[in-house]
Amino acid sequence: QGCLSYKIEYGDQSIVIATDHEHTQSDLSAGFLEFCHGADILIYDAMYTPNEYVEHIGWGHGNWQQGVQLALEAGVDELILPHHEANRTDSEIDEIVRQSRSFFPRTRAAMENMVISGST
Repeated sequence: QGCLSYKIEYGDQSIVIATDHEHTQSDLSAGFLEFCHGADILIYDAMYTPNEYVEHIGWGHGNWQQGVQLALEAGVDELILPHHEANRTDSEIDEIVRQSRSFFPRTRAAMENMVISGST
């Protein structure tokens, strides 16, 4: 049950899309780090909070801490967190972003009708 991630490059800008992706701190592969290295934007699955994730290991979804870890280690410029648990409220998503920003300030939540343009 692997996952496909995409890297879109245009000129000197790049965006990595890694939804339905799950990794633990110990299995963040060198290949995936290199794939994400230096991206302007990383879109990373944030289905669960770290506490919820403990009950869902192996389900194929990540959490904001995993996204932050990847963003820091890969040296990306911005982290966007999509794929929120369906029952999550806007205020809960705001709290996830607040917690993420305490480690990686350039984090925001994906939202319906969001538009991403160059040099965000």
